[in-house]
Amino acid sequence: MRLLYAADLPAPGDLVKKLKDTDTPSAPGSSPSTPSPQPSGQTVMKVAAQGGGNVPSKPQSELVVEPVAEVQTVAIPQNFEDVVALCHDQREPMLSAHLFNHAHVVKFSVSQIELRLNEQADKSVTGLLSKRLSEWTGQRWIVSISNKPGA
Repeated sequence: MRLLYAADLPAPGDLVKKLKDTDTPSAPGSSPSTPSPQPSGQTVMKVAAQGGGNVPSKPQSELVVEPVAEVQTVAIPQNFEDVVALCHDQREPMLSAHLFNHAHVVKFSVSQIELRLNEQADKSVTGLLSKRLSEWTGQRWIVSISNKPGA
């Protein structure tokens, strides 16, 4: 991918020539042949420590502490139908459809689901469901595949 972008760039030799040929005065009144001195790391640190530079300084009383956004959780699903509805409500229509059409509940308890998937089901649906339920409810969910007939 990077090669596609680099194809439009000029050759390195052309860039060096262009930089040498370009006269860019660094400050008004200074000659282009004299380079402007670059500040050392110590100079920059001294200026920042003394309150100079672009660092705004505010009194401690004016500083505002913003609260960290809380993880928004939903109600814990109490049965498989609640899980399918939650997937639909959380804008996961493919996951909801896979569960509705291709999964059969073998065992359900809060935070643990055992499913039997038919042959059309995507086997990765259990991992995705576990991840999404954990994100939505704020607690860990284990979703496993079983060959038992179930409910």
